[in-house]
Amino acid sequence: MAKMISEHFSFDEMVCRCGDCKRADMDPEFVKLLEQIRKAYGKPMFLSSAFRCDNHNSKVSSVPNGPHTFQENGGLAVDVLIWGVEAKILFSVAQNVGASGLGVAQTGDIKDRFLHIDGVERAAGSSGFWNYPVRRKS
Repeated sequence: MAKMISEHFSFDEMVCRCGDCKRADMDPEFVKLLEQIRKAYGKPMFLSSAFRCDNHNSKVSSVPNGPHTFQENGGLAVDVLIWGVEAKILFSVAQNVGASGLGVAQTGDIKDRFLHIDGVERAAGSSGFWNYPVRRKS
């Protein structure tokens, strides 16, 4: 049986994908928010990325110390593999539940499409919504 960190999310879903550190240090308040989003969405959410150790983050992100890495109480972000109409629905649900950051990647191969959800505190007036640039293969 999987070790669960909340009703719908397991340790294995949150663990760093580096393959070495075996850390899944997620902020407990963010996990509660994620659980609220999952319940409101009413369907499974398949995570491609959750917690990242600093070493792994430096290989996959241009943002050092970003929301996937350890913040004050743990990681504050996940990436959900989702596309099309379902991505629109989940975006709306996450926004309504109170996610402060939503990044949309909906171009290219379906396997590369995702919705970033985070719980980062942002300054008043700053947008927590963005599109990721199109990834071009070289």
